[in-house]
Amino acid sequence: LGLLPLVTAFEPDMLLRRTDACFDGVGDEWSMLRGVQFGGYEIRHGRSVQHPALPAAAVALRNAEGEAIGWQQASVLGLYAHGLFESTEVLRALFGAR
Repeated sequence: LGLLPLVTAFEPDMLLRRTDACFDGVGDEWSMLRGVQFGGYEIRHGRSVQHPALPAAAVALRNAEGEAIGWQQASVLGLYAHGLFESTEVLRALFGAR
C-alpha cells in the first residue's frame, strides 16, 4: 500500500509463534501505547526492513527477542503482532480504563 517506507522479502516458510511484545519508540500519535506490553502471536511469510531510499519509519514494537515487529510513520502503525485487541493492557491504553 505504500503507507510505510518498508520493503518485505517473502520467505518460503511461514512463521507462526506466540510472542510477548512491548511498544517502544511510538510517536505522539500513538503515545498512549508507549511502554505497553502484551502477549499475542506473530504470523508472517517474510521480513520487512527499511526502504533504503525513503525516510525512516520509527520502530514502534519489538518482540521479546528485541526484533522489530512494528513500525510507525505519523498516524500509520503497521504490526506483525496479532491479538492486539485481545489484550486488556492495549485496550485500556487505547480506550481508557473500564
